[in-house]
Amino acid sequence: MRLSHILRPERIFLGLPLADADALLRHLGEQIHRCHPAFSADAIAGKLRDREHTGSTGLGNGIAIPHARLDSESPPCAVLVRSAHPLPFNAPDGRPVDLFFALAVPLHSTGLHLELLSEVAELFSDEAACTLLRRAGRAATVLEVLASRFQEIASS
Repeated sequence: MRLSHILRPERIFLGLPLADADALLRHLGEQIHRCHPAFSADAIAGKLRDREHTGSTGLGNGIAIPHARLDSESPPCAVLVRSAHPLPFNAPDGRPVDLFFALAVPLHSTGLHLELLSEVAELFSDEAACTLLRRAGRAATVLEVLASRFQEIASS
């Protein structure tokens, strides 16, 4: 499964004004709830928060991958947020984060969960792709960056 298959334009938020990390997690909970309606937005935000307490999903370089496993049969869900202002997010380099790629995956789909996390990490390890994501003005541009990046990976 490719990220470009689970990230929908309506779940891409560019320049989102957020007060803090908790506001981000609440927003992500609301968006993921639309994919996983059996869970309340608060419950999903709580799972994301619990994961952050286990260890920050901040990667460094202004990037984080908040994620949760849900006891659900619903398909995986992705949300991309580029915050209007970088937020403190406990990243290992101490830098605030402005690019968040959130994932929610069914609890029983361990292999898929790891595959998707790997794809996000690979995407964000590409500085050119991160620059394009930070400059994107439309959701369609974000999806083009994802499709292009994974086409390059497949052909190498």
